[in-house]
Amino acid sequence: MIKIGLIALGILCMPNFATADGKIDDKNGTSNETYHLLNMFSEAFRYARNDYVNPVSDKKLIEAAIEGMLSSLDPHSGYISQDHYQELLTDIKSEFGGVGIEFTLKNGMPTIIATIDGSPANKAGLKSGDVIVAINQISTQGLSMVDLAEMLRGQAKEPVEVKIERVDADPLTVTLKREKIQVKDVSYELQGNVGYIRISNFWGEKVKTQVSEALKNLKKKSKEKLSGLIIDLRNNPGGLLEQAIEISDLFLDKGDIVTVKSRKKEDSITHKATPGDICNNTPVVLLIDEGTASSAEIVAGALQDNGRAILLGSPSFGKGTVQFVLPLSPGYTAVRLTTGLYLTPNGRSIQADGIIPDIYVKKATIKTDDEKRNTERNSYRAFKATSNKRDQYKLSNDLNEDYQLMRAHDVLKALDFFEKRQKGQTGK
Repeated sequence: MIKIGLIALGILCMPNFATADGKIDDKNGTSNETYHLLNMFSEAFRYARNDYVNPVSDKKLIEAAIEGMLSSLDPHSGYISQDHYQELLTDIKSEFGGVGIEFTLKNGMPTIIATIDGSPANKAGLKSGDVIVAINQISTQGLSMVDLAEMLRGQAKEPVEVKIERVDADPLTVTLKREKIQVKDVSYELQGNVGYIRISNFWGEKVKTQVSEALKNLKKKSKEKLSGLIIDLRNNPGGLLEQAIEISDLFLDKGDIVTVKSRKKEDSITHKATPGDICNNTPVVLLIDEGTASSAEIVAGALQDNGRAILLGSPSFGKGTVQFVLPLSPGYTAVRLTTGLYLTPNGRSIQADGIIPDIYVKKATIKTDDEKRNTERNSYRAFKATSNKRDQYKLSNDLNEDYQLMRAHDVLKALDFFEKRQKGQTGK
């Protein structure tokens, strides 16, 4: 069974609503009242089918009824038509046409969770928390997630106009040119003696392999002298649950990773770590922000609760419900149904509250004026004359403007310095 972030593909046998004698026969002990309610639905269906001003097909009426039933439960449950079901299966392959937006419904409005690295939406500066109020001048109020996804998708190079409302800012309208979205799961580089791994999503089925390969190469480049590791999960909307569990397990030697809490206690399951830490307890700082969601939050919660990583950044999105995609007979359509909650090892619910970082650092832009720069340069010259070596944590130019990343390096530098001082390897 493939679990896609908060969505899983699976097959369940749906119970029969009524027996031959008209009584309800299910495990919940439903009374005859349910039978009468279903009869009421049948009457409403018959009226709409026979007396509505314009002819309407049975298929449209029944599909609308299913959608209404499921979407009334929560924003993530709903009906998936044949066309949309095929698109969902296409999305699993990590290549699809669109603008690169992951969103959810909040108060009936589509709200951006994160944008995919390098996508049209990402390049246009759209960010977590932005509310999409119109697509091609059509209001998004009351539309389902499936309808919204359909409006955003299209042929490559075709434009789509998106109107955004942002907290403490004027409304913004941008025109995005759709692209074939090529999702790059993992990227990395060695920064001084610190390894940096960016995991942009968990959609691919080989994220664990890519992270393992990245660590192998980082160790080789550092000549097996990595002083710390930074894992960047900012703006990561999630993906496959299995990959989140496997990535967490890479860095944990024991303990729980995540609990999937279901309606029935016997259906709840706790995933546990297996022996072996790929980094041999090397200090880890994990970066999160408001765009860190679902499976990415599982990794953050697992490493935080097990004391394996220091979390730095801003609170995560808080998307911690479990959905299953359940095919309907004869298998061309499906329903998406919320079936559980994700809990961290310490029993915290990810839903709504998200993951709170250990060290809160807001995003910021670093600006320096020429006068101050010259003053600091002169001071540095004086310092350099008495220093034996340069700062090994100096970042590459394109990362100097990333304030949260720089603070992560500061944390690792402090940990490294403290450890050496404890061993008497530094001056007092």
